[in-house]
Amino acid sequence: MGQSASTPIATAPTEFLLADSEARRQRARELRNQADEQYLATVEAWNAGERSSAASYKMRRQQLQRDADALDEEAADLAFRYYNVGYAGQNEEWGRIDLHGLRTHEALAKVKAHLVEAKKRATEMGIQKGSVEVITGKGNRSKNGIAVIKPRVEEWCGMEGMKVEQPKNTGLLIVHFDAPEGTVKQEWVGWLIGLGRTILGIGTGNN
Repeated sequence: MGQSASTPIATAPTEFLLADSEARRQRARELRNQADEQYLATVEAWNAGERSSAASYKMRRQQLQRDADALDEEAADLAFRYYNVGYAGQNEEWGRIDLHGLRTHEALAKVKAHLVEAKKRATEMGIQKGSVEVITGKGNRSKNGIAVIKPRVEEWCGMEGMKVEQPKNTGLLIVHFDAPEGTVKQEWVGWLIGLGRTILGIGTGNN
Protein backbone atom coordinates (compact mmCIF):
# COMPACT_ATOMS: atom_id res chain seq x y z
CA MET A 1 0.00 0.00 0.00
CA GLY A 2 1.10 3.57 -0.67
CA GLN A 3 2.37 5.77 2.13
CA SER A 4 0.68 9.02 3.17
CA ALA A 5 2.83 11.89 4.40
CA SER A 6 0.22 14.39 5.51
CA THR A 7 -3.21 15.84 4.82
CA PRO A 8 -4.94 14.32 1.77
CA ILE A 9 -4.56 16.51 -1.28
CA ALA A 10 -8.29 17.08 -1.73
CA THR A 11 -8.66 18.69 1.71
CA ALA A 12 -5.38 20.62 2.10
CA PRO A 13 -6.08 24.38 2.60
CA THR A 14 -4.25 26.63 0.16
CA GLU A 15 -1.97 28.11 2.83
CA PHE A 16 -0.71 24.63 3.75
CA LEU A 17 -0.12 23.34 0.22
CA LEU A 18 3.58 24.19 0.05
CA ALA A 19 4.37 22.79 3.50
CA ASP A 20 2.38 19.67 2.68
CA SER A 21 4.28 19.31 -0.58
CA GLU A 22 7.64 19.45 1.20
CA ALA A 23 6.42 16.93 3.79
CA ARG A 24 5.69 14.49 0.99
CA ARG A 25 9.05 15.18 -0.62
CA GLN A 26 10.78 14.47 2.70
CA ARG A 27 8.88 11.23 3.20
CA ALA A 28 9.71 10.19 -0.37
CA ARG A 29 13.41 10.78 0.32
CA GLU A 30 13.18 8.63 3.45
CA LEU A 31 11.52 5.82 1.50
CA ARG A 32 14.19 5.97 -1.20
CA ASN A 33 16.87 5.68 1.46
CA GLN A 34 15.09 2.61 2.80
CA ALA A 35 14.90 1.24 -0.74
CA ASP A 36 18.67 1.64 -1.05
CA GLU A 37 19.10 -0.35 2.18
CA GLN A 38 16.87 -3.09 0.77
CA TYR A 39 19.02 -3.20 -2.35
CA LEU A 40 22.16 -3.78 -0.29
CA ALA A 41 20.34 -6.47 1.67
CA THR A 42 19.27 -8.09 -1.59
CA VAL A 43 22.84 -8.25 -2.87
CA GLU A 44 24.11 -9.61 0.42
CA ALA A 45 21.44 -12.31 0.59
CA TRP A 46 22.01 -13.30 -3.03
CA ASN A 47 25.75 -13.61 -2.57
CA ALA A 48 25.12 -15.75 0.49
CA GLY A 49 22.96 -18.10 -1.58
CA GLU A 50 19.76 -17.06 0.24
CA ARG A 51 17.60 -16.75 -2.85
CA SER A 52 14.28 -16.56 -1.03
CA SER A 53 15.46 -13.76 1.24
CA ALA A 54 16.94 -11.90 -1.73
CA ALA A 55 13.59 -12.08 -3.53
CA SER A 56 11.80 -10.71 -0.46
CA TYR A 57 14.22 -7.80 -0.11
CA LYS A 58 13.80 -7.03 -3.81
CA MET A 59 10.01 -6.95 -3.51
CA ARG A 60 10.22 -4.59 -0.51
CA ARG A 61 12.60 -2.32 -2.41
CA GLN A 62 10.27 -2.14 -5.40
CA GLN A 63 7.30 -1.30 -3.17
CA LEU A 64 9.25 1.43 -1.39
CA GLN A 65 10.18 2.93 -4.75
CA ARG A 66 6.55 2.88 -5.89
CA ASP A 67 5.45 4.57 -2.67
CA ALA A 68 8.15 7.21 -3.05
CA ASP A 69 7.13 7.87 -6.65
CA ALA A 70 3.49 8.31 -5.58
CA LEU A 71 4.49 10.77 -2.84
CA ASP A 72 6.62 12.80 -5.25
CA GLU A 73 3.71 12.93 -7.69
CA GLU A 74 1.42 14.21 -4.93
CA ALA A 75 4.06 16.74 -3.87
CA ALA A 76 4.27 18.07 -7.43
CA ASP A 77 0.50 18.47 -7.62
CA LEU A 78 0.42 20.32 -4.30
CA ALA A 79 3.21 22.71 -5.29
CA PHE A 80 1.57 23.33 -8.65
CA ARG A 81 -1.75 24.19 -7.00
CA TYR A 82 0.02 26.59 -4.63
CA TYR A 83 1.75 28.54 -7.39
CA ASN A 84 -1.18 28.35 -9.82
CA VAL A 85 -4.17 29.42 -7.73
CA GLY A 86 -7.48 29.10 -9.54
CA TYR A 87 -6.08 26.66 -12.11
CA ALA A 88 -7.91 23.55 -13.32
CA GLY A 89 -11.21 24.90 -14.49
CA GLN A 90 -11.87 27.65 -11.98
CA ASN A 91 -10.97 30.38 -14.47
CA GLU A 92 -10.55 30.66 -18.21
CA GLU A 93 -7.05 32.14 -18.19
CA TRP A 94 -4.65 29.85 -20.03
CA GLY A 95 -2.01 32.44 -20.78
CA ARG A 96 0.22 31.69 -17.81
CA ILE A 97 1.74 28.73 -15.97
CA ASP A 98 4.13 28.76 -12.99
CA LEU A 99 6.60 25.87 -12.61
CA HIS A 100 8.04 26.76 -9.19
CA GLY A 101 8.29 23.83 -6.80
CA LEU A 102 8.58 21.23 -9.55
CA ARG A 103 11.42 19.00 -10.66
CA THR A 104 12.49 19.05 -14.29
CA HIS A 105 10.47 16.07 -15.52
CA GLU A 106 7.42 17.26 -13.57
CA ALA A 107 7.70 20.77 -15.01
CA LEU A 108 7.97 19.45 -18.56
CA ALA A 109 4.88 17.29 -18.10
CA LYS A 110 2.90 20.33 -16.89
CA VAL A 111 4.09 22.51 -19.79
CA LYS A 112 3.27 19.86 -22.37
CA ALA A 113 -0.20 19.23 -20.99
CA HIS A 114 -0.85 22.96 -20.62
CA LEU A 115 0.05 23.68 -24.24
CA VAL A 116 -2.06 20.75 -25.46
CA GLU A 117 -5.07 22.26 -23.68
CA ALA A 118 -4.23 25.87 -24.64
CA LYS A 119 -4.03 24.94 -28.32
CA LYS A 120 -7.25 22.97 -28.05
CA ARG A 121 -9.05 25.96 -26.55
CA ALA A 122 -7.56 28.32 -29.12
CA THR A 123 -8.83 26.08 -31.91
CA GLU A 124 -12.30 25.91 -30.37
CA MET A 125 -12.38 29.73 -30.19
CA GLY A 126 -11.17 30.11 -33.76
CA ILE A 127 -7.87 31.69 -32.69
CA GLN A 128 -4.97 30.86 -34.99
CA LYS A 129 -2.12 32.18 -32.88
CA GLY A 130 -1.55 32.38 -29.15
CA SER A 131 1.09 32.69 -26.47
CA VAL A 132 1.68 31.41 -22.97
CA GLU A 133 3.86 32.90 -20.23
CA VAL A 134 5.89 30.10 -18.67
CA ILE A 135 7.41 31.04 -15.31
CA THR A 136 10.42 28.75 -15.00
CA GLY A 137 12.29 30.52 -12.21
CA LYS A 138 15.91 31.62 -12.43
CA GLY A 139 17.40 28.42 -11.04
CA ASN A 140 18.43 29.94 -7.71
CA ARG A 141 17.61 26.68 -5.93
CA SER A 142 19.28 24.49 -8.52
CA LYS A 143 22.73 23.01 -8.08
CA ASN A 144 25.34 25.79 -8.42
CA GLY A 145 22.49 28.21 -9.15
CA ILE A 146 22.30 27.05 -12.75
CA ALA A 147 18.81 26.93 -14.27
CA VAL A 148 17.75 23.47 -15.39
CA ILE A 149 14.04 23.70 -16.15
CA LYS A 150 14.25 26.76 -18.40
CA PRO A 151 16.66 25.29 -21.01
CA ARG A 152 14.68 22.04 -21.09
CA VAL A 153 11.46 23.95 -21.78
CA GLU A 154 13.19 25.96 -24.50
CA GLU A 155 14.59 22.78 -26.04
CA TRP A 156 11.22 21.04 -26.11
CA CYS A 157 9.42 24.08 -27.55
CA GLY A 158 12.05 24.29 -30.28
CA MET A 159 11.50 20.63 -31.13
CA GLU A 160 7.79 21.35 -31.44
CA GLY A 161 8.38 24.30 -33.76
CA MET A 162 7.22 26.92 -31.27
CA LYS A 163 8.91 30.30 -30.97
CA VAL A 164 10.26 31.17 -27.52
CA GLU A 165 10.70 34.79 -26.50
CA GLN A 166 13.01 35.85 -23.66
CA PRO A 167 11.75 39.00 -21.88
CA LYS A 168 13.85 41.04 -19.46
CA ASN A 169 12.76 38.77 -16.60
CA THR A 170 15.17 35.84 -16.97
CA GLY A 171 12.88 33.59 -14.94
CA LEU A 172 10.16 33.85 -17.56
CA LEU A 173 9.64 32.58 -21.10
CA ILE A 174 6.91 33.53 -23.55
CA VAL A 175 5.96 30.63 -25.81
CA HIS A 176 4.20 31.50 -29.07
CA PHE A 177 2.19 28.84 -30.84
CA ASP A 178 -0.03 28.36 -33.88
CA ALA A 179 -3.31 26.48 -33.82
CA PRO A 180 -4.43 24.18 -35.24
CA GLU A 181 -1.47 23.70 -37.61
CA GLY A 182 1.15 23.87 -34.84
CA THR A 183 -0.39 21.18 -32.70
CA VAL A 184 1.74 19.29 -30.20
CA LYS A 185 2.97 16.02 -31.66
CA GLN A 186 0.60 13.13 -31.03
CA GLU A 187 3.24 10.94 -29.38
CA TRP A 188 3.44 13.52 -26.58
CA VAL A 189 -0.34 13.46 -26.18
CA GLY A 190 -0.32 9.69 -25.81
CA TRP A 191 2.45 9.90 -23.25
CA LEU A 192 0.58 12.50 -21.24
CA ILE A 193 -2.60 10.39 -21.13
CA GLY A 194 -0.61 7.75 -19.28
CA LEU A 195 0.14 10.09 -16.37
CA GLY A 196 -1.53 9.23 -13.08
CA ARG A 197 -2.79 12.79 -12.74
CA THR A 198 -3.13 15.62 -15.23
CA ILE A 199 -2.82 19.29 -14.54
CA LEU A 200 -6.57 19.53 -14.88
CA GLY A 201 -7.10 17.40 -11.78
CA ILE A 202 -9.43 15.02 -13.61
CA GLY A 203 -10.59 12.27 -11.29
CA THR A 204 -8.61 13.58 -8.29
CA GLY A 205 -11.19 15.81 -6.65
CA ASN A 206 -9.01 18.87 -7.19
CA ASN A 207 -11.46 20.91 -9.27
